[in-house]
Amino acid sequence: MTYIVYLLKISYHILIIFALLFFGCYFHFKSTKIVIGNSTVGSIGGRKNIAIISIIFLGLFEAFYSFICGPLNEFLQDRSYYAFFYEKNAFNPVNSMGVYYLMKLLNHISNNPYLFFCVAAFIYVVVIMIAINIFELPLNVRFMTLLCIGLSQCLLYGCYQIKQALATAFAAVSIAFMLKNRKIPAVITLVLAILFHEVAWILVPIYVLIIFSDRRIVRYSMYVVLFIFIVGFEVATRQAIQIITSIIPSLQTQLSIYVDATGAFENNNTIALSIIKGIPFYWLLYYCIKNKVKNNKINDNYYAYYILLVIVVVTTLLTAITPWAWRFAELLYIPVFIFASEIYCDLSNKKKKEFVIIFLVPLAFFTFRKLFMCYFLYGGLI
Repeated sequence: MTYIVYLLKISYHILIIFALLFFGCYFHFKSTKIVIGNSTVGSIGGRKNIAIISIIFLGLFEAFYSFICGPLNEFLQDRSYYAFFYEKNAFNPVNSMGVYYLMKLLNHISNNPYLFFCVAAFIYVVVIMIAINIFELPLNVRFMTLLCIGLSQCLLYGCYQIKQALATAFAAVSIAFMLKNRKIPAVITLVLAILFHEVAWILVPIYVLIIFSDRRIVRYSMYVVLFIFIVGFEVATRQAIQIITSIIPSLQTQLSIYVDATGAFENNNTIALSIIKGIPFYWLLYYCIKNKVKNNKINDNYYAYYILLVIVVVTTLLTAITPWAWRFAELLYIPVFIFASEIYCDLSNKKKKEFVIIFLVPLAFFTFRKLFMCYFLYGGLI
């Protein structure tokens, strides 16, 4: 009976993927033709943005998923960590000001941690959908973007990686504003992202790159800096961690998951898996480099998206050294999925099949691998 429940919960994850596509592209929209490349493939909604009612429905789907997805009694795991401090009303604002104030607000309603998880998951999906509206995507691009989000682990993050997930959502909004050259709302939402997770500070230098992304010397300089960064990553990061923790001792507890008392990285026993998970992004970068003359006509912000993709690839590779590097990559997943979707919609039919096999299939494989492992080994997302 327990296994049947697990399978039903995994099936609910699949239901959310269909909900993303239905409410994001079909619901309450006037019929219009969808053109992918030179071919008309069907007709679905023609509305420019996702309707507010659809966004609310999707947020509720994710909120319910967070309610049923896993136990709260796994010691020192993410969900039990948040549940413990929420019930005690004792979350440390140093760990995340955003989570701290969200917990404080919700504690006035109830000390039941499921309230916190449901509200956080709801906010996470709603903010991501708002970001997609700000990007103002053509319908076929939006459809593929939502499919990428659904097949990836993004839907899982909102259920247990609360700090990172909410930072990622607000980062997506901030990047959307930045690409629209609306700098004030971009800065405001960047601050919100940083309040939830300090990893969002990486967007500050990224925005400098985005502003000057059309200049070749800026892109080439980025390649040089990233190469030096990769080569000297472990030594430089170790020194930086020692300096930061000497200034802010409270961060030592957080960083102890990834580094020892000397600042050296803990051994990563999943090097091969960490690298393999990046296959979709490696292929996308390879395709962009191979077809750069053709591709730069796809989008006015092509080089800005390209820079974001390069950073995702580099930080994914760095997970071979330390697992926390993936946090930088996750922060940029939404705009990179949009970039991938724009490229997909410009591909020939033959290349579309290649995209599905190399980009979408690995995303889905690692997501459902994680789902089955979490449910059948731990009883759910923890």
